[in-house]
Amino acid sequence: MLMQAAQSEIPDDADHDVIDNIHKLRESVLEAITGVIQGMKGHGPRLQQGLQQYAQPIMAFLQMVNNDEKCPIKVMEAATGLLGCVSCRYCRISSALQYTCTVYP
Repeated sequence: MLMQAAQSEIPDDADHDVIDNIHKLRESVLEAITGVIQGMKGHGPRLQQGLQQYAQPIMAFLQMVNNDEKCPIKVMEAATGLLGCVSCRYCRISSALQYTCTVYP
């Protein structure tokens, strides 16, 4: 369900309220994914297996957020938090992300 919400795009003819709601949805999705990953602390192998199937959609979502020129700072902070959580706390899951981005040791 999180990944379905992450796919919500801002329509070209969207009014301010719709844009604001989509930005809030994106922020909530980013925080939820971060929470799931943090909740798996200490379960590296299990996290790696679970993240494998979602690595590419998560990276695509992060790229969508990055490409949004009107993205509020709160959404960018949540995206940065997710990246930090993945890279700092769970270095062993980097193999799950290697096929979608370059991971430096």
